[in-house]
Amino acid sequence: MLSPIQDMIDKAELIDSHSLKERLEVPRSNDELHRLALTINGMLGRVERAFEQQGEFAANASHELRTPLSILQGNADMLMRWGHEDQEILTDSIAVIGKQTAYMSALVKNLLFLARGDSAKQSLRKEKFSVSELMGELYKEQTALDTSHVYKLDIRMDCVLCADKTMIRELLRALIDNSVKFTPEGGTITLICGADGNVGMLAVKDTGIGISRKHINNIFERFYRVDKARSRTTGGMGLGLSIAETIVKMHDGEVESQSELGLGTTITVRLPVE
Repeated sequence: MLSPIQDMIDKAELIDSHSLKERLEVPRSNDELHRLALTINGMLGRVERAFEQQGEFAANASHELRTPLSILQGNADMLMRWGHEDQEILTDSIAVIGKQTAYMSALVKNLLFLARGDSAKQSLRKEKFSVSELMGELYKEQTALDTSHVYKLDIRMDCVLCADKTMIRELLRALIDNSVKFTPEGGTITLICGADGNVGMLAVKDTGIGISRKHINNIFERFYRVDKARSRTTGGMGLGLSIAETIVKMHDGEVESQSELGLGTTITVRLPVE
């Protein structure tokens, strides 16, 4: 009677970080042992995926830092060789070093935010505020800063959230920045606010280039870029939507995306109204 349990114990003891693809043999009988084996196999699958994501995250972060570090090294070498004699090289190299240092600082800040979100160490400073007022503030800021796009404000119904206002602002900024990067000049970006019972709805809709179906489910992954070559020209890190999703999860909300190539993208966030 106990031999199946001992078999599970023996197999489980052999599984480590190098053999996470291994699974327990599932007994044919539909009883507690059958369900236990399925539960453990499911847990192993989640652990395996977590290890893979951790490895991908470390590799992507290293790759993302490699380019600015190479640029810094190259400009430092030029300064050492010719910077004392050539004023133009001195000025250009200092400007490049400043730009790459700012990029790396922003990257490290974003990585730290994501790490704290993963470990639940990022604290929330909740307060009650009007979502429509926040949307209005962002609308005024964007119309003043970005004159190459048309902005619209669609307040369908106001709602009062009890949330971290600073983080919600950063969430909306991340969504707006994403739309700006992938919406051609003259395109329209709409900020939408609404409510449905005990759920507040925030959305950013654009008339940009859109996302194909094979990519739409991956856009919230860290460092994921639909078009790597195009992302280099837009200056994106591939972390904006990941940060947005992290903020949503910290507030027990949900985020979804709808898009079609050539017709634009809509990203909708639903947050509980306390």
